[in-house]
Amino acid sequence: VANSEDPTPDHKKLQSKRRVILSDITLKIRHEDHFHNSRLNYLEAIDHRLIQHWIDTLCVDVESGSKAYDRRCRKIKAIAEIYNKILEKTYHVPTRLRDYHVRELLEVDVDREIAEQIRYLYDLEFKRWAEKHKRKEIVFHNKVRLDEKNSGHSSRIGLFDANNELMYGLWHNTLFTRIKPSARRQYITRTRLRAAALFGQKLVIDFGYEEYLNGIAAKQVMTFLAKLYEFNKYHLTDSYDLTFCNLNPNGPMSVALNNYFVGHPLHEYYIQTTADSYLNHYDYDKLCYICPQADEPLTSYDNDTVYILPAVCHHRLDPPLSMTRVKLEGIPMKRIPVEEYGSFRDGFHLEMAEHLEILSHFRDNNDMTKAMAYYLPQSVWRDERQVLTEDQEAIKRMFYMKKIGSQRKLKIYRSVDDKV
Repeated sequence: VANSEDPTPDHKKLQSKRRVILSDITLKIRHEDHFHNSRLNYLEAIDHRLIQHWIDTLCVDVESGSKAYDRRCRKIKAIAEIYNKILEKTYHVPTRLRDYHVRELLEVDVDREIAEQIRYLYDLEFKRWAEKHKRKEIVFHNKVRLDEKNSGHSSRIGLFDANNELMYGLWHNTLFTRIKPSARRQYITRTRLRAAALFGQKLVIDFGYEEYLNGIAAKQVMTFLAKLYEFNKYHLTDSYDLTFCNLNPNGPMSVALNNYFVGHPLHEYYIQTTADSYLNHYDYDKLCYICPQADEPLTSYDNDTVYILPAVCHHRLDPPLSMTRVKLEGIPMKRIPVEEYGSFRDGFHLEMAEHLEILSHFRDNNDMTKAMAYYLPQSVWRDERQVLTEDQEAIKRMFYMKKIGSQRKLKIYRSVDDKV
């Protein structure tokens, strides 16, 4: 059973309508006299000149001399007479009757409705004026109130009062300082990177292949490097200590790094850079090169090992080139065990950022399967149906090539026999 005290929708509408009526009555009681006095100098009766202007403007679409033209002219004169009568009696007319007002009044046939429409235009004008005047009064009263409140001070804002003592409050001193979220985040990340530079595990980025990169490949490497840095800075609680080795200070990668870090030196971001090889800075026995072309998979993680990632685009670099120098140096090479878990779709390759994501997850959870499942979506893997289809197509191509080869050999043998 509904509560009898709860207002029904009709009752709510009635209450809202009553509030509007009371508000309008209050406005009229308080401001109507002032409104009349403010526009006494502007109220004028409609004369023949204005009537002729309306006839010339609003009777353009009607042929002059026709019955419709005469009817519209009489209607315009009747509207002017009604306006003048209301003006003489109550002043409840708009200050100026615009052309579009007269155009709307021409559509009304009854004189009483025309008079009501004119009074409605007056009410609209009065309400707008009253609300504007009310806002001015509120601003004025607020200013007076604030002036009275701050009359003992030389200024509404400031740090010291007239006696040179600290003032606390709004627009004055405060015990609390506003800290932006960006500043808080920057403080946390810089603290994390500072701790990583002192106590974190070393991660080396090898720029030794810079001479083999063209402009497009260099831009892609910079994109991968930016993703790696952002991931190490924001998404890792235990960040790595980054070191850039074999970096030419006058090369294109140095220019790209300066543009990315807006001209600030890299040591401000806790990144060490050197043009020397990593062999001159770390123990030989603690180095491990992570490369997709390596033969041995990475099955265990060592926190004391210095892992090295090449700053290259693996899909743009010749595979022997990325392995020759490391093999000559004798550094152990390992790869992320992708082949043991599946195969990628065509066009996808593990780059620097993906290597770091998988390495960090493998370090924290000691599970390579979960690491690849967490950071590599299912869309980059080939499913069994696709693998089977590609294998069948490869077999068909192989048999086709064998068939073509045997046919060519047969043609050669026949040509030799014919010559013999």
